[in-house]
This record gives sequence, structure tokens and C-alpha cells, in this order.
Amino acid sequence: MGWANQIGHAEFPPGELNKILADKDGRVPSHNAVNNHIRKAKGWGFIEMESNRRCLVLPMYHFQKGIGDRTCDEHGVRPYKRFRP
Repeated sequence: MGWANQIGHAEFPPGELNKILADKDGRVPSHNAVNNHIRKAKGWGFIEMESNRRCLVLPMYHFQKGIGDRTCDEHGVRPYKRFRP
């Protein structure tokens, strides 16, 4: 997935995933329709169970990427900071 960062998290602003999933006529799916698609993708193992409309999380065995960062605001993932005296 092109939006995912190094740790497999693809974050989206509110409503952005709905716009990305618009059909060829430009009709944007409802939030319920997007939730249903996400639930199906979880069941098929395409995305992790913590995925939601704001952040799709790819399974690590499906995903390797060396670009982007290693954070996720939606899931509170931040690299730890080492104490340096």
C-alpha cells in the first residue's frame, strides 16, 4: 500500500479514505460502507485487527518498506527517546 510508512501504518485524515475509495463515477462510500470493507479486509487477513478508517495497519509478513517514518498518531506509536546525559 503506497500510503503506509516503515511500520506498515497508513494514516488518513478524517473522511480521506472514503474519498480514496470513491467509485469511477465519483460517488464516495458512506462511513458504514467503509467500515464494512475494513471488517472484511480484517477477516481475510489483509490488514491487522487494530485497523480503522483513520489508519490501516498492514501485517508485517506482507509488508516491507524503507521509506516514511516509524510513527502513528492514531495508534499512539512513537519511537522511544533514549536518555542521554
